[in-house]
Amino acid sequence: MMQPSMSGLARGQAVGPYVLAARLGGGAMSAGYRATDRRSQRQVAIKLLLPGADAVMRERFRRE
Repeated sequence: MMQPSMSGLARGQAVGPYVLAARLGGGAMSAGYRATDRRSQRQVAIKLLLPGADAVMRERFRRE
């Protein structure tokens, strides 16, 4: 069963090749998640840009 998280994404939701397991934390422009890579079945950490980010935030995220 999918459970909503603070950023609008849910546990068990697929984001590209990743299936979200838990939100690890976040800030003003992004959130980190523990996820499973469906290609390798490995546990990974992914960082996602939050919705509503402007061009400056997107560029800063890209540089990180």
